[in-house]
Amino acid sequence: MKKTLEKLIKPGSKLLDIGCGTGICSYFMASKGAIVTAVDLSNKLIEFAKQNSFHKNVTYIVADATKLKLDKRFDIITIIDSMEHIPKDNIMDFFNVIERHSLNQTIIYLNIPDGRYQRFIKNNLFKILF
Repeated sequence: MKKTLEKLIKPGSKLLDIGCGTGICSYFMASKGAIVTAVDLSNKLIEFAKQNSFHKNVTYIVADATKLKLDKRFDIITIIDSMEHIPKDNIMDFFNVIERHSLNQTIIYLNIPDGRYQRFIKNNLFKILF
């Protein structure tokens, strides 16, 4: 994922990171020169990100990704391991948010974790740790 993002990010790229969580990817993308607006629904995760993933090029915002209205458009929109958390009934609202914040040439980067891996971890993590 990082190798792909490095190829996409140009210094000064305006980037919207939807579902940023703890800010690990937001920080990485900012360190590559992007100006990042990082959004997550969880106030606790945003507070953690502000403290642990601080970068001068990242602005962290608590917001619902299906209702986001920033009055900005972005060169890149990343949806990293968060699309699967959007309720099915809100998918069209989410797509409208993406369209509202996109330019004609906006790159949409979507990463969805493999369900087989998630099931393996859920079923075997306890066995691996103990």
